[in-house]
Amino acid sequence: MTAVELNAGKFNYIIHYFMKKISLLFLGLSVVTLFGAGCITIGAKKNASPGGVLKSVNKGVLWEAKNISPTAQGIGTISNINIEDLTFDPQDEKAIYLSSSGSGLFYTWDGAESWNYVSSLGTGYVNSVAIDYKDKCTLFTALQNKILKTTDCARTWESKYFDTRTNEFISYLAISPENSNIIYAGLSGGDLLKSSDAGESWTTIERFKDKVVKILISPKNSRDIMVVLSKNGLRVSNDSGATWVDLNKQMAEFRGSNVTYDLVTDIGADTIFQASSYGILKSEDFGKSWSNIELLTPPGSVQIYSMAVNPNNNKEIYYSTASTLYSSFDGGENWVTKKLPTPNAGSALLVNPKDGNMLYMGTKSLAK
Repeated sequence: MTAVELNAGKFNYIIHYFMKKISLLFLGLSVVTLFGAGCITIGAKKNASPGGVLKSVNKGVLWEAKNISPTAQGIGTISNINIEDLTFDPQDEKAIYLSSSGSGLFYTWDGAESWNYVSSLGTGYVNSVAIDYKDKCTLFTALQNKILKTTDCARTWESKYFDTRTNEFISYLAISPENSNIIYAGLSGGDLLKSSDAGESWTTIERFKDKVVKILISPKNSRDIMVVLSKNGLRVSNDSGATWVDLNKQMAEFRGSNVTYDLVTDIGADTIFQASSYGILKSEDFGKSWSNIELLTPPGSVQIYSMAVNPNNNKEIYYSTASTLYSSFDGGENWVTKKLPTPNAGSALLVNPKDGNMLYMGTKSLAK
């Protein structure tokens, strides 16, 4: 090969190299333009710790990221969204709804193997989802200051409530297991609304003057309702919300129990578990009395971001801190710890109601 041919070959190689780099650059810019502002991204960083949704089939020993989200542009991922809550469809344990902070609503019908974005709802802060116990295609969602309803499996939505007050938003929704016409809605300012006609009209039945964090309706007796307030403890009603009892007196010996992080129960509401600034308490009489569950950490020393109980075996309890999953299989007598496989906090925990080995965890970034 002559010197001229050798130099020409080098020149062609250099030109080819830089053209390839430029093509990759424009491809990257195209992807950013198409998906950079959205909640679903195409692809994920290699070797990055997973966020989004994690799934375990062996009671939290091993976890696998479940973040695939098909889009019109290709296979996306929800690993970058902040998850507020995960909600099972009462009729189908493979159907789960995902509420997010600022990225809208997602759902899966195949046990988290794939996630679908509810484009008909749009983006925004979805704080809560409530599914009809008898009709899986009817559900309500709390989208910022609105309550929206769908009767066609999230294809179309109709507004059922709109709050005009500044900075007020819908914080939680709950449907009666016995009568799907009865719906409760908690607001950030402390109002508790009730509808007896499937969301067509609403009445304020109580003003707690503190954010309603959660509403728990007993699956055994829907007249029994427990409301979680952000800083002022628990309230309970045994007459469908007509009158309320402040439970702070019953829980006064447990300092910090007025700040509740989560509240869960088993399938028959035989035992209620409360995660709070104190730790974990349990009640076997729907709030009339409470006892302490001994944790590995001293009372008041950790923040619990989520908690779950096996619906069919309330001896199996799970809770997550910012970095660790705690598991007990004997009602809290002993605990097993495992570092979370993600830099995010476990913001939502679910135990499959038909397979107690299967757990789902939603995550949220704590980065400021």
